[in-house]
Amino acid sequence: MTDEARTTDDGTATDDATIGRPGRMERFGMHLVLIARLYRRLLDQALHGHGLSEARALPLRYLARLGDGTRQGRLAEVMNLEGPTLVRVIDQLVADGHVERVEDSDDRRARLVRLTPTGRELAERLGGDLTTLREGIFRGVADTDLAVTLKVMAQVEANLRDAAPGRMRAP
Repeated sequence: MTDEARTTDDGTATDDATIGRPGRMERFGMHLVLIARLYRRLLDQALHGHGLSEARALPLRYLARLGDGTRQGRLAEVMNLEGPTLVRVIDQLVADGHVERVEDSDDRRARLVRLTPTGRELAERLGGDLTTLREGIFRGVADTDLAVTLKVMAQVEANLRDAAPGRMRAP
């Protein structure tokens, strides 16, 4: 078998039996980067239709998922953002009338952020559009394959979170 028979146009091997684990890991990384770019492009187009950027849409979706009244620190943690970065985005969402800050009845020093009725409506419309987008993206992917992929992605994410420069451990 020639090299050309075992590679794609970009040089990626197509025969898993010949590339081994290192090759599969490299392919995974290459696919991950490409998929992230393509997904972001589609996501940006969908969000643009609602007059939103990704930075402004994600807090809306997280707040809709987390329920009514979430501390900003908790929202930043869940979104894996620095607090000051999230504060600026929340300020914009407040100015747009999508989010409001309210006093936490359990701790008067703390502030909660929650969706306004307008923000909740926008988050729901956005959620429907994103569901439609994802249904198209995952067309032809069996639920069992998606479940395995999610398990793998969760482990890779955990490994990345554990990895600090110079601390990456070999298996």
